[in-house]
Amino acid sequence: MIIPILSMRSILPFAFAVLGLSSNPATALPPSEVSKNLETVIVFAPVDTKSSDSPKPLRFKVDGKFRTVYFAAFSPAAVRQIIDEKLVPQKVAEAKKLKFAPFSLSKFDSLVQPFLDKSDGNRVFYVPDPAQVSIAKKLLIDQGTEADVAKKISVSTPVIFCPNPAFSATVNSGPLKDQTFVPCSTDHATLVKFIENGKSKNKSLAKRDVKVVAIPIPNYTAALAKMSASETPIRILPNPANINAINILKKSL
Repeated sequence: MIIPILSMRSILPFAFAVLGLSSNPATALPPSEVSKNLETVIVFAPVDTKSSDSPKPLRFKVDGKFRTVYFAAFSPAAVRQIIDEKLVPQKVAEAKKLKFAPFSLSKFDSLVQPFLDKSDGNRVFYVPDPAQVSIAKKLLIDQGTEADVAKKISVSTPVIFCPNPAFSATVNSGPLKDQTFVPCSTDHATLVKFIENGKSKNKSLAKRDVKVVAIPIPNYTAALAKMSASETPIRILPNPANINAINILKKSL
């Protein structure tokens, strides 16, 4: 994950506690498995009109200097936010004609990392789904983050929503049938619905006071990197808005 770990003293140990992880360097997940965990996180990035194979960098002014910048939007609404609030104000010529394509977050990171390694001036902007910003801010404050810090994080850094205490679920039908995992999601409503559905079907879970917490993605991946390979895997459930957008794109091809 390219985003640097956020400097919040309480979040990383909090992530360990929430996810029920045990840190054991001898059995820690290899980087490839950490990356694999992000395959269900969908982002939309600018691409060339003739090809959708790789993210397209843009010349964008950052801190008064023009830099090569890659954008990753965490929802269709975030795409619109990039265009209207970032590119148009800077009068980026191609702003309203840009083509965006979906990538898994792991794929996006693997494609842009070589370009970032070439120059310290290159940047990546991860733009959260606007629909998650207010609830992410509220949860971060509830978790002990100062209000001004929570506000800054929620508008600039995507979060992963996870259950607290964590629990494992085994799916009985559909494409995930017979898979057991700890459910998390980039969409708050999706995780809430999953928890409520689980409580309706499992008496033991119904007795537990399960809350939803927000973990900034860089802190989530930092905790995941120290997770024992023997732990129950965590699965990040995708944002339905992203799945819907992909299905619409497929129909238009």
